[in-house]
Amino acid sequence: MKKFLFTLICFFFSCAMVFSQKSSSGEKEKQFVSDYLQIMVGRTTSNKDLMAYIDPSYFKKNKLKKKDFTINSYTPVDFSIENYNTETKLVDAKIWGKDRSWVHSIHFKVVETKGKLYFIPGRHSKDYIDPWYSVEDYIKE
Repeated sequence: MKKFLFTLICFFFSCAMVFSQKSSSGEKEKQFVSDYLQIMVGRTTSNKDLMAYIDPSYFKKNKLKKKDFTINSYTPVDFSIENYNTETKLVDAKIWGKDRSWVHSIHFKVVETKGKLYFIPGRHSKDYIDPWYSVEDYIKE
């Protein structure tokens, strides 16, 4: 009986570990980035709509007003989602231009606030906010 209970407890813990790993796989974060990059490819959304992807706490922390900024952007023809890092919360993607004349590796920091996903920008300038956390321009493939 003790062996059975021990086996049952081990089974439950192993199931819990598998579920925990699966839930932190970054699938929803990767989909969030994919949705955003699809907007960049299609160019069908306003700055106000793109601004909704930025974590409101970023504006509060930096004492910024959304209306004073434009979302920085690229004009890719396509993209691929490469990786999700559970520790850094970074989703890595590649974007490229026509005939892959340029390829950038772009990294988005995705956080969940009050049940909703947002980007933490890597930086902002006088007029622009980068929705990505960092970017490596013109990478070699």
